[in-house]
Amino acid sequence: MIIYFQKIMTWILSPIGVIIFLFILLWLKFNKKILGILILYIILISNLPIANFFLKKLENIDENNNQVNFENVDYLIILGGGRTQLIKDKDNNDILIDYSGRYLEGIKIFNEYNFKKIIISKLKLHWDKEFDDQHLDLIRYFTNNDIKKSNILLLNDPVNTNNEAKKLIELIGKQKIIIVTSAYHAKRSKIIFQQKGFDPQVYKVNYQTKSDIQLNNFLNYLPNPQAIIMNTLLFKELMGILYYSIIK
Repeated sequence: MIIYFQKIMTWILSPIGVIIFLFILLWLKFNKKILGILILYIILISNLPIANFFLKKLENIDENNNQVNFENVDYLIILGGGRTQLIKDKDNNDILIDYSGRYLEGIKIFNEYNFKKIIISKLKLHWDKEFDDQHLDLIRYFTNNDIKKSNILLLNDPVNTNNEAKKLIELIGKQKIIIVTSAYHAKRSKIIFQQKGFDPQVYKVNYQTKSDIQLNNFLNYLPNPQAIIMNTLLFKELMGILYYSIIK
């Protein structure tokens, strides 16, 4: 029940939630001040340079993956939530479409370094059935890419990152681990796993920010839907960081 409350509150307080709330206020009673706030708010959250600046702070692109120490680490954890699709090429070979890059990068570093186990989530979201059978496709693809099935461990039915950390401590105990996750999710993930007793390193993929936005180009300051997406990611992660920094 707490999980649903968190999801609902995060959505209500998110940029889209605030916009809908302001539109409802306008619909109930037109007010120039509310209209002005709505216009100003939309201008700010749809501004790409501003969104990119603040999300880049969260992703901390300067703290790159060269700082990850792979020595004497037995367990590689790929956090769930990254969407994938298994398709066939013209020669009937399996091709993994990995929208987050977590799994393909995980396979790459697992085969490159001396890990004992690679761990993925058998994700179970009651509000989204898309992930229900994803682990079956992933196991099939992993075994086709030089990873033995005996070296793949599953976290059974976690519903979020906190749940993954709880199930992981039950599965392997307080071992040295490296977590593969999206860059914007790295800080919150590290806090959560530290609270469960791990000393995790985080290997970041799927950066959402850009380094080549031209600040002197007027077009970049026009309302941009990508900026709203970036600000939504930023807000969601900041809410999660605040929540898990307070709730131990």
